[in-house]
Amino acid sequence: MLNFERSSLSQKLSLLSLLSTGTALTLVFAAFAVGSVIEHRGDARTQLASLAGVIAGSSSDALLHRNRRQAEMNLSALNAQPQITSAVLFDARGRPFAFYGDAQPAPMEDVSEAALADANQAGTTAWSTRMRVYRAIDDTRGAGGVVMIEASLVGMWLDIAKGLVVLGLAMGGAMLVALPLAGRFKATVADPVTKLIAAARKVSETQNYTLRVPHNRSDELGALIDSFNTMLAQIEERGTALSSH
Repeated sequence: MLNFERSSLSQKLSLLSLLSTGTALTLVFAAFAVGSVIEHRGDARTQLASLAGVIAGSSSDALLHRNRRQAEMNLSALNAQPQITSAVLFDARGRPFAFYGDAQPAPMEDVSEAALADANQAGTTAWSTRMRVYRAIDDTRGAGGVVMIEASLVGMWLDIAKGLVVLGLAMGGAMLVALPLAGRFKATVADPVTKLIAAARKVSETQNYTLRVPHNRSDELGALIDSFNTMLAQIEERGTALSSH
């Protein structure tokens, strides 16, 4: 296990570069995942609400005249949407009047607007593979009822997973590109410091104050090297003066 306190400057710089890059990419990945889920769920709910509105508009006559065959034909139009798994048409009292797909309808105890709003809110959980939408049938002629449509979200989750896989591959490529860039950044900072350390050790061992560290930098590290060379020059001058004295 890497000991950060005892590791070399080069290792610390490499680790910090990778951690910063990895953290940024992870945040991007998380934001994309959450955004994709919210967007896809919103689109799915909008589509189901539109379908429920169409079914509600075409089923008011069937409910008014108690024409079950016509109601079932209206619901059978959902065959064109493969993600729709079931649909139920309830009358004004909440009793199942017609259904489509694998629905096992049970009577609705309350068909008020507040109850339908609560039912729509509880129609799916954050990570559910199904979504359910309720739509009231309003008719000035006295025909009332509720349309319920349920859809599978498996296709949606597969699309999200594909997008996340593509993003993950892109992030992996970004990390591969970041590695040589981090190495180059490390070299520009760690190499001058390593040269200074080597020069200081050599001066300490040989007492040779004529040693200088060459460079062509104009940043803070260059100023540090200049200060080190100036210090050696001053020590050399004092030694020469003492020897002459």
